[in-house]
This record gives sequence, C-alpha cells and structure tokens, in this order.
Amino acid sequence: MNVSFRLGMIMGIGLIFGFGCGDTGTPQPAPVTTGFAQGPITQFGSIFVNGTKFDTDNAVIVGGVIDEETRPLGQVVVVEGIFNPDGSTGTATQVVFKSELKGPVGSEPVLIMDGGVVVKKELMVLGSKVIVEDGYTAFDENYSFETIMVNDIVEVSGLADGNGEIRATRIEKEGVSDGVALVDVELRGESTGFTGSNDFSQGSLTMGGISVFYDDTTTFDPANFDKNRFSSSVFIEVKGTLDPADPSVVMASEIEEEDDFGEDADKISVEGFVSGYVDNSDFMVGNQAVDASGATFIPTGLPLADGVEVEVEGPLVEGTLEATEVKFEGEESKVSATIETGALGDNTLTLLGSIVIGFDGSTRWEDKESEADSNAPFSFSSLEVGDFVEVRVVPTDGDNLVATRIERDDDGDIEVEGEVGEFCADLTSEIAPCEAAVGGDPDWVGKAWVEVLGLRVEIRDTGPQTELEVNELPFVGTVADFIGVEIGTNFVELEIDPTTPTAPHLAAKAEVETAD
Repeated sequence: MNVSFRLGMIMGIGLIFGFGCGDTGTPQPAPVTTGFAQGPITQFGSIFVNGTKFDTDNAVIVGGVIDEETRPLGQVVVVEGIFNPDGSTGTATQVVFKSELKGPVGSEPVLIMDGGVVVKKELMVLGSKVIVEDGYTAFDENYSFETIMVNDIVEVSGLADGNGEIRATRIEKEGVSDGVALVDVELRGESTGFTGSNDFSQGSLTMGGISVFYDDTTTFDPANFDKNRFSSSVFIEVKGTLDPADPSVVMASEIEEEDDFGEDADKISVEGFVSGYVDNSDFMVGNQAVDASGATFIPTGLPLADGVEVEVEGPLVEGTLEATEVKFEGEESKVSATIETGALGDNTLTLLGSIVIGFDGSTRWEDKESEADSNAPFSFSSLEVGDFVEVRVVPTDGDNLVATRIERDDDGDIEVEGEVGEFCADLTSEIAPCEAAVGGDPDWVGKAWVEVLGLRVEIRDTGPQTELEVNELPFVGTVADFIGVEIGTNFVELEIDPTTPTAPHLAAKAEVETAD
C-alpha cells in the first residue's frame, strides 16, 4: 500500500474518532436537543416559554403574530425547535398559537372579592367556566380586567383543568354579540359522547356543556379522519357557528384532530393542571400522559394531586413524558413593596430589607404603571429604585425564592402573603409560646409576631392595633388565638403599617382565608 495513501487513511480515521498525535483539534460542541415546549408566553426578546428563551427570527408562526408591535403576553403556544445545551435558550422552527375558546360571554361575570377588592372574575363562555385573574390574565390593547361585559365575544387562551375550568392566561376581544346574529366560535377539548347515525357520518358530540353538531358539510382535518373514533373520547378543535337563541349548540364547519407530540422526542415541556392522578408514575398534564416516578420536584417534596398546576419536562418515550423535573406553578406567595436603594442585585431583588427574590426564564413580567406602553419590552433591567412592584414567588431549593410573575404598578399597599413559618402568640400562651427575647434581639421582647417569607411582622392588640380578619369577617378573640388557631397552615396576608417600612415591621391588617 502506498505510504502517503495509508497515512491519509489513518489521519482520516483519527479525525473521525477524535485521536491523533499531539493536539486533538477544536473541541466539538455539545449536542443540541430537539423537541417541543407548550405553555404561555411569559417574556419577550424573542419569546420565553416554560423558562426557555427561543429565537423566533426564522420560525414559522401559525395562528397569530409575534413582532415588535405585537407582543401577545400570556398566549399559550406550542414551540417546536431546538433546546441548546445551556438549558435556558433555544431556536424555534415553528410556533403555533393555541386558544381554548372563542365565543360570547354568556352571563354577567361573577365577581370574587378579597378585602373588598375584585381580584377574580368567573365567566361562562361556550358552557365552560373561565377564571380571569387581575394581574395574571393578560389582555390585548383597549381591553382589560375591568371592562369585561356580558355578550363580549372573547378569544381565551389558558390552561384547562380536569374539571373543564380554564385559568385564562390571555383574553382578546373579538367583538360584541347583539343576541340575534350567528356568532363564529371555536373550542378545543375532549369529545366525550356521541349521538347520531350508525355509520357516524353525522351526529352530535358532547364537549363540556356544548353539543357540537356535524354533517356532510363539515370539513375534517385530516381529511381521512375515521369518524368511528367518536365512539370513544377524542381531543379535537372545532370551528363553527352559535345561535344566541340556543347557546348550548354549535354547528361545526371544521373539526380538526388535536395535534400531539408524537410517540418519541428528545425533550418536551408542558405547563398545565394535573388530572387523572393515580400516583407519581401515572397522571396527565393537559392531554399529555406523564410518568414522574424518577423526577426531581421543585420545591422538594411537592405533593401531586388533581388540580395542582405544574410544569413538567423530560423526554417523550412511546407517547409518555418521562419527567426529569416537575416544577410547581400554582398558588404563589406574594410581596408588594417599593424598591429601595441597594435592593437591585445581580439578577436578584431584595424587598423589605430581607426578602431576596431570584428570576429565571419562567418569570412573567408586566408593566401596569398608568403611563406604561403595554407593547414596550419590560424585564429585570427595566426596574429602578423607587418603583412599586408586586411579586409572586415560589420556593425552590431550601429557602430560596424565585419569582413566577412581577408587576410594576403605581404605588399601593405594602403587603406580604404566604404560609407562616415561625411565630410567637404571646409570652405565656399555651397555644403558641415563645421566649421573651428571640436571639437576644430587644426589638421583639414582649411582642406577638409571625414570619412570612422569612420576614418577621408584629401583630398587636393595643394601639396602634392590628385589624384582624378571617374569611373577610372581623375576628373576635385574642391575638394568641388568631395566630395559634386561625392561621395554622393557611395563607396569611399582612398589610404592613406604612410607618414601619423597615424592621421591625408592624401589621396594620392581618387576613386569613380558611379552607372550605
């Protein structure tokens, strides 16, 4: 064999297998991972979905618009693309908008109050209850939480639980029904019943509180869809018309089988509510089967059950998401305060002197100041000393807190809300006894207090006295009973006396909502 030819062969083999004499060459980059992410858009600068920042410059956008002028915060999307090895960035090849419903608000919204303030509204849209939360649900321009009215035609993007309720992440107003003309509607979900012809060529499907009629004028996607499958449940998307005189019936013009993620994928991440829970190895999130028996839970020890809101991620194997991580996305603690000098760190924010909060790609940012441009970019770098913010947080490892959402607003009450950690009811109480001085700190001698998010706040029964409430009714009893009995494991909301913005803090008001 010719020597030069043989050397060329050896060098070629060495390049392929990464060996050779001396320098082995430039290190090869870590492999990328392909897959899907499904959840609401939480930030822009391309888009953030489930904590990953996806570059959308060359992505195909289906069902909506994303550009400098249109920033649909809260819109649920399915992103297909590449996850980079850093675990926090990726490149989208396709972004598909997903909405749960489009139709008229069927009755006057039910108002849910907290401390005399409307914090949520319950809407009925196409037979489904839609939960709209002030500060969580995003709206398109010229529409808002305050302006929702009966007969508004709305498009609802959100997360559906196993009971058919939808937690709205974004709502857009499409018009107003006059109560007479036919209304174009859309709904997606599971068809759970069928009545009609024996060959399934025409009939009625049950979807929640709506009957969906189809016939030979209805188009199907895929075109060869087997209608015999309607004998069992099928996840579908429906477009059609509704007659306001019979709001429980939709005449379908199009029925499309709901896309899934296939059988196998390197990685998928899905945000939604747990349903059909059997154990940690067998449950659903949305319409995705999940096995989390080998997952890391955030926070550690997170108990799963139907109705718990989570983000799950991991590889898809034969149609089941084998979760490597399960992150709690549900009810969060809250702190509202003004940003003081020295509070802005390296991607951390310290409020009320001691509550240190971190941020990640899942944090949702919203600027609600009266002069704010709703389409302007807003992120951690936008914060300034003197800004008033409301931050929702969840614990991660240990006592660390990460923000799930942050709002900048005009000035408001200084508040802390969450579970109580340590507490002292009074010096002699058998319910909740404590030492006369904690850690030798004279500021707390002879005082009753609770700690929420690590912040100690005094609750006082003599002037100035803390106003106590249980289930929005005045509490009659001692401070010791309020702390030791009523608070228990319930969330407590503390309104801080504005004359004590620095430690030691005093509660002007303490509220508890007990479990039903």
